[in-house]
Amino acid sequence: MNVIANFSLIDLEIITEFNLYNLVFAKQFLNLDDKKTGILINLFFSVLRNNNDNYFFKTNRIGR
Repeated sequence: MNVIANFSLIDLEIITEFNLYNLVFAKQFLNLDDKKTGILINLFFSVLRNNNDNYFFKTNRIGR
């Protein structure tokens, strides 16, 4: 199943930039190690995903 095909290019760009800025924040400003940074990025992405009606609608359409 090609999940990427369910998102437009701008959606993917927003998700990528969101995660990139969170990565920079965690590493440069919070000085977290790699494991803690991964956990924080995952938490931030979960917040984005759970508070975004478009993401919820698209993932429900593909059966997730």
